[in-house]
Amino acid sequence: MNDILEKLRYFIRKIQNKPTPHTVMDYNAYFLGIKNYFKVATHINIDFGKIAYRLLKTMYNRLKPIGKYGKPIKPSETYKRLHKNNFRTYKIAGAYLFPLGDIQASNAMNFSQNICNYTKEERLKLHQNLIADVAVQINKMLKVPYGKDNLEVADNRISRYSMQLGKCAVTGEF
Repeated sequence: MNDILEKLRYFIRKIQNKPTPHTVMDYNAYFLGIKNYFKVATHINIDFGKIAYRLLKTMYNRLKPIGKYGKPIKPSETYKRLHKNNFRTYKIAGAYLFPLGDIQASNAMNFSQNICNYTKEERLKLHQNLIADVAVQINKMLKVPYGKDNLEVADNRISRYSMQLGKCAVTGEF
């Protein structure tokens, strides 16, 4: 939490020193990354509420002279899509800062407690969802004898292959 707080303070100082849409977008991009990373965490709204409270005075002191504080009037489509609530925030150089208090936890949609990577039966459930050709190639890869030293490399290779559904990352060909 302290690392996030310090990084946000850094972006606020950056906005204060150079109030441009680019610095506002840097702040928003960092906040969006943190929001997406922690969105499946329980009680994330409480933690970000604490961060917002601790940054309240910093934002007021640094951003009041260069921005306007209030509810967004005619925000961008991206802002509307990401922030349903009507939180007050700063408008600097024509762009709104994403409000720290407007974060809600969401369910991990593809998570299943029934599937476990550590047993043979559960791994089979994962592989049943793969395309047939990809599953055939994975079986061939599993049968190749690897030495002790190359087991991790082989596992990473198989994981990457299944993740990309058998397509080359560069050319996109199977």
